[in-house]
Amino acid sequence: MNEIFYWPYELRSKGTLNSRRSATTHHGCLIRIGAGVGCLHPWVELGDRPLSDQLEILRSGRETDLIRSARECARLDGEAREEGRSLFHLAGSPMSQPRNHWLASPKDDPAVVRAEGFRKVKLKVGPFLDEVSGAIDRWRRKGFRVRLDANESVPFREWVNWWLDLPSGIRDAIDWVEDPCPWGRWRWKFLQSIGVPIAADRDVGTRLFSSDVAVYKMATDGSDPQENALDTRLIGWAARREGRRLSVTSYMDHAVGQMWAVYAAGCFETVASDILDHCGLLTHLRFEKDSFFEQVRFEDTRIVPPGGTGLGFDDLLEKLPWKRLT
Repeated sequence: MNEIFYWPYELRSKGTLNSRRSATTHHGCLIRIGAGVGCLHPWVELGDRPLSDQLEILRSGRETDLIRSARECARLDGEAREEGRSLFHLAGSPMSQPRNHWLASPKDDPAVVRAEGFRKVKLKVGPFLDEVSGAIDRWRRKGFRVRLDANESVPFREWVNWWLDLPSGIRDAIDWVEDPCPWGRWRWKFLQSIGVPIAADRDVGTRLFSSDVAVYKMATDGSDPQENALDTRLIGWAARREGRRLSVTSYMDHAVGQMWAVYAAGCFETVASDILDHCGLLTHLRFEKDSFFEQVRFEDTRIVPPGGTGLGFDDLLEKLPWKRLT
């Protein structure tokens, strides 16, 4: 069995990143197994075990969803590095990448964002909706479709009352509402019945059929979409048959984890472009720059993967002070 090494990191966000966490300092670690690397970045407020627990579980040979994904990432990344190839090439050609939505912060100017080529925007909301209508109106007047992400933080009744009182112009500008309220099949079905388009991004296997969009996160899935393109959970489900859309997002993690999500998005763009919608892969823009994020760029709302082998960042990874875990 290969030894496992790790490198703890700290990311600093430019503001709060979700409705359940006000901190702007975020901790995770990269792991290295053989030649390959993966990312462990738990969000405890969203149900993940703390980082210390994740490392102890990894040390013991057991798994969580995050560990399983990080190990799979390290396996594929390592194979590519040993063969001297990039994971972002298929049959020798650069992998196509989907368009992305803009992840908004309060001070963003919609006109400036639109000039960058964006047409869809995601707003973090909750637990109260008092100011959301105005924010939606500000973006839709510049031609944006608006996505709302509540992380299950808004009470069900508040969604019902707010939605029914919305002016039709604002309601029609909403692309979807991601995890609107605490999960309950009847709650989500009722919201759908009054016209709320719902996207599910946690426990999607259970929630898919009470939603309109499946949000795929490589950090919590862990299977290789290129090797299992026809029977991964999202493609193998009845997404096409039921008319569901698919969006790939990062886990708001390190640039290595972000590129793991970009790899998934490129694979799905190849095999499922008919249901793949604008993705959420530009999360590096919500963090202060570091040496890794400085190598991440985008053109026409699409991520341009870094050069090098595997997921990239060859020189930076080589210089890290790795610590032995096992």
